[in-house]
Amino acid sequence: LTDKHRLFGRYVHSMGKRTEGADIWPQPVHNDYWFVDGHYFNWSVTGISTLKPTLVAEYRFTWNKRKYHPVIPAKGLGLTQQIGFKGGHPDYFPGFGFSGGIQRIGRDGGQERRQFPIRDNHFATNWTWVTGAHTVKWGWEMRASRNDDVNLPTAGGSTSFNNNATGDPIAALLYGWVASASRQQTLLIRSRMNSMGSYLQDDWKLTPKLTLNLGLRY
Repeated sequence: LTDKHRLFGRYVHSMGKRTEGADIWPQPVHNDYWFVDGHYFNWSVTGISTLKPTLVAEYRFTWNKRKYHPVIPAKGLGLTQQIGFKGGHPDYFPGFGFSGGIQRIGRDGGQERRQFPIRDNHFATNWTWVTGAHTVKWGWEMRASRNDDVNLPTAGGSTSFNNNATGDPIAALLYGWVASASRQQTLLIRSRMNSMGSYLQDDWKLTPKLTLNLGLRY
């Protein structure tokens, strides 16, 4: 900006939309398959001011925003009602697992996760003052973070079938002989963290061959 004031800026983003997992069963009933919206935004501004030949100040502000939202493609299509499955959340296609090495149907865990907004704001300032045999440095920083998270690993339900009742896990599925069943989903976890810190240090040059460093950080 001037001979004494400089300003730097940075901006980074990633849209982050992708698919993960193996495409085994036809759409939209996939095994270990989901869509992920994982975008990320970051910008930062840093200023450096030479207030005096012996006094320099630096100040920096950083802003982050991130989203992590994977979801199965079968959400909200009404497939659960069409097959008559009960006991799970109707918006999510359940998972069916079988003994004997038979490929399961539907995702085993991770049917949806809503981890957004993920925010982080960071401000820091650092000062350097040279006076005589002393180089004094001090600074302060503040960080404010937040993260909202709803995890729905098996909200639509997860069942398994074995050959104990019928001699064949597929026959057990057709007869409805469930070996085990579960449903798991969390309430909203709203995390917040605010932190502050400061420091003061002095590089004291006692002799041309000996410098004493003294510091305190909180």
